[in-house]
Amino acid sequence: KQWLPQKFVEKVFLPVPNPETKFYFGALKAGEILQFKLDSLLLNNYDIYFSLYSRECFALEWYPITEQEKSTSPSPGKCLYVVRIHQKFPQQEAFISDWVSITVV
Repeated sequence: KQWLPQKFVEKVFLPVPNPETKFYFGALKAGEILQFKLDSLLLNNYDIYFSLYSRECFALEWYPITEQEKSTSPSPGKCLYVVRIHQKFPQQEAFISDWVSITVV
């Protein structure tokens, strides 16, 4: 977010959003990791997907996050990440942003 304007990232990197999908994204420097702390209600009602991209927009890592606490591998260089959170069921707990904590370390 400090390197690229949010509107640019949303237009270029994020797909046309499904209104039910929540997105978190940002940039990492070499060696930085992301630490996730997720509420159990989030994991029970939503699928969470992590993707890491090189600055050239090639996918380097992508996987679901299924644990309440998760740390990524150290970033191999300057990279961009996207976290997608999508509801599992049509009628469920309303999304609460406090369920998600993502910290760059």
